[in-house]
Amino acid sequence: MKLKEARVSNFLSIAKLAEKAKVSVATVRDVESGKHKPSLTTCGKLAAALGMAPQEIDECRETMERSLGQ
Repeated sequence: MKLKEARVSNFLSIAKLAEKAKVSVATVRDVESGKHKPSLTTCGKLAAALGMAPQEIDECRETMERSLGQ
């Protein structure tokens, strides 16, 4: 599931997700738009704020695969 889909399905604005995840609004916006790939730390924070596992979020799964060299 894309980050934006997960956020919207949890009825969260970008600002509310950023607040819950303790990341900046710009970080959430940039990950959702594809401007930046999230770090593993950011993936963990976003997933926890959404009540999901990081690998359930497409952008985070890509980051995890990249870090494992797959």
